[in-house]
Amino acid sequence: MGDLESTAARIDLLFARRWPDGYRGANTMVADFVSRRLKRQIDRQTVYRLRSGRVRKFDVAVLESIAAFFDESLDYFSGTTSAAGAKETEPELEQLLRDRGFALAGQTSRKPLSEQSKRELMRVLDEARLLLDGTGNG
Repeated sequence: MGDLESTAARIDLLFARRWPDGYRGANTMVADFVSRRLKRQIDRQTVYRLRSGRVRKFDVAVLESIAAFFDESLDYFSGTTSAAGAKETEPELEQLLRDRGFALAGQTSRKPLSEQSKRELMRVLDEARLLLDGTGNG
């Protein structure tokens, strides 16, 4: 896979992780965030073209802003770091929530949970599970 295709695939992966079932307003949400951050207009079509590989030249500031929206570093796009930890933790967290009948009620942040927040939430859910199952100390 070439650099352009790889970058587009990495951008699209961020969207897929954040919205596994898709979200019609995702491109607009990210475009609004990038526009505010850069203080210049970036429209949803630009974000779509970045995701689909239709852009031939990537603006580093735009990529950096997209990375910031998803709580990633710019290095994520170069392949020197990966979001592997996020990919492993998120499904585990989602599975735990489903298995235990929990939901993230009231989460209104536009940004996904950070890796530290996910780990902390999993720890709290594990403790809650132990208490509910009657096997915890307390």
